Amino acid sequence: MPRRPSRKTILLSVGLLFAALIAFGGYQAVRHFVWAGPTEAVAFSSGDLRLAGLFVKPADDGPYPAVVFLHGSGRGDGSHDLPDYRFHAHVLLREGFAVRVYDNRGCGDSAGDFDTAVYDDFVQDAVAAVRYLRTRDDVDPARIGLLGTSEGGWLAPEVASRAGDVDFVINKCGPPI
Repeated sequence: MPRRPSRKTILLSVGLLFAALIAFGGYQAVRHFVWAGPTEAVAFSSGDLRLAGLFVKPADDGPYPAVVFLHGSGRGDGSHDLPDYRFHAHVLLREGFAVRVYDNRGCGDSAGDFDTAVYDDFVQDAVAAVRYLRTRDDVDPARIGLLGTSEGGWLAPEVASRAGDVDFVINKCGPPI
């Protein structure tokens, strides 16, 4: 005769199911997130290419520290609409940081050819994004950092080195060195 689960096992199972439903519901809420600050469509040059995306800043007056989001692998078009980026951006905005999210070359509103781009092209694009932020009056040029996810985590240390004077790097799922 099969053994019946204990009350503790049943309560734990129901609790875990409830937690999973809340987590899924929370994810669904983040998917439909609106930006937590003034949003501006902006473009910058990387070599001969025009790269486009968003600049989102806190509601109060700057100059702000700022973060450039670096894409994971893949096309990266419309990355500013991905729930993960919006979630991280919301936290950073709440802490007083401005956020720069752009479409990879050849994706979304950015010029270029994604399919022929190589690693160095993406590094150069990210360096150009940092340099763009340094030109803005509402950004503190001494407090610009990078948030690299996956492949962006691989790019971030090299971007910081090439751009020079990058204040910090947040490496999410990048290399351990």
